Amino acid sequence: MTHDPAQSLLIAPPPPPRNLLVVRLTALGDIVQSLQIIQSVARQWPGCRITWVVRDTFAPLVEAAPFVHHVIAYRRKAGWRGLLETIRQIRRERFDMVWDMHGLIRPAFMTLAARSPQKWGRKSSKGLRGLSYNRFVPTPAGPPPHHAMTVHQQFLSTAGLDTTIDIPLPLKPISLTGQLDDDWKPFFNNDSKRDSSPLFVMFTDSSAANKMWNGYEALTRLIWVNYPDSRVVWCGLKPLPPPPPRCAAGPLP
Repeated sequence: MTHDPAQSLLIAPPPPPRNLLVVRLTALGDIVQSLQIIQSVARQWPGCRITWVVRDTFAPLVEAAPFVHHVIAYRRKAGWRGLLETIRQIRRERFDMVWDMHGLIRPAFMTLAARSPQKWGRKSSKGLRGLSYNRFVPTPAGPPPHHAMTVHQQFLSTAGLDTTIDIPLPLKPISLTGQLDDDWKPFFNNDSKRDSSPLFVMFTDSSAANKMWNGYEALTRLIWVNYPDSRVVWCGLKPLPPPPPRCAAGPLP
């Protein structure tokens, strides 16, 4: 019997799960937006225990979210060994529901391996990826491309939840000192002179040319208008554009 993805869109919203697995491995911006979605989930399903699978590079960010109860760090650089290690960790628990908010082959494989009666994925997932899910989250209305936040909000609406995004996103303090080159440590270290000085960090990289944004300089100047004593850092793995005066710029460690 073949599975018709359209039929899954007509199913009534499920009861609140007690144990939710979120699969979102990368990238930084999408993880931040997914965190905002899951923050809304935690507010509306307060009794739900949330586990998150994420690439080890981004694990400290997800661990800083007070509403995420457990983080499984996927060691991508370990190859198949890292993937199998992650799958073993996933299968140690039973989940009421899995949300694959990523939609690529590795996250789909992790979703397929999870012990859960409900495995949700994006309707845009095709081929072998689509076989991992038994419920599909619809794509947003209107012509593509769609903003990642709009795509992720479809998980909320499919679950029968309010799609309002809570702002701000509260995070526990994250220590960066051990991950920085020596040249950057003095800039990020808190001392008596800088404790009250706001720090803004902008990640200027993008995975695709059509996602590049040319508004970093204007945003930086706007920050200085509103926060004259602030510090601004532009970070990226790719060559950075010349920053405006007073703005530190450099590659990520």
